[in-house]
Amino acid sequence: MFARLQMSIDTEELMNEAISKAGGQIVASLLPPNLAYTPENADYGFPERNVILELKSLQKELFTPAYREKLRELAFAWRKQGLIHVFGTAVLELKKLPLICQRQWLRLLTKSLQTRVVSKANSQIEQTKNLLNMPDAKGVLLLANDNTIDLDPLNLVILVSNILQKTHPDGSAQYSSLNAVTFFSCNLPIISPLVSAPAFWWFNGHRPSSTPELSTLLIHVESCWYGCLSRRVGYDIPRIHLPQNALENVTFFR
Repeated sequence: MFARLQMSIDTEELMNEAISKAGGQIVASLLPPNLAYTPENADYGFPERNVILELKSLQKELFTPAYREKLRELAFAWRKQGLIHVFGTAVLELKKLPLICQRQWLRLLTKSLQTRVVSKANSQIEQTKNLLNMPDAKGVLLLANDNTIDLDPLNLVILVSNILQKTHPDGSAQYSSLNAVTFFSCNLPIISPLVSAPAFWWFNGHRPSSTPELSTLLIHVESCWYGCLSRRVGYDIPRIHLPQNALENVTFFR
């Protein structure tokens, strides 16, 4: 049986614990001492497995006050044009909006997601490779949705996938330091016809440049994350495994 969390879980603290349990380390502890200049680095490293990971929160990086103001302006324009009819504090749901509104909202989300999340994480992982002398390390973006329902799981996966397909003029990948993306939430449960009760979401997405070894490591980190989350809340949090083609019917549980 599902019980709503009576507390807000600190996403970063929980991930720190899970990475440690999985055998990884915080990158700050791996950096050489007395560096004259330390660029903005990634969060976690598994030196023996040649993997570097960066944690990003949609709430901190994407759903900012500036984003909220731009979305409010869009909603005002939609209402003025007669495209929507909402008043007061009504919650907009992307899937239920007219197609033209969905496209405008997704453009707003894509621009912020690309610049503030994907591009920044790629750069941080690249710099960490140099700092730790791990030029061939695989890079992972750990993308947390702490408690915002604006972007449902399917559209989030699609948006990130589309961004990762972008290339330079010579055809090379723009974000070549990102080999996998993990989508998760420890505060916002999801519901699906394939699960018997609301559950907590963890989905590992791999690019062609990923490896079986990286897949195995992320499954191990996932197991540690669920274990740490269970200990935090005081009861067992079951792991769920949803194929990507099932995400269309996944929504957030409010």
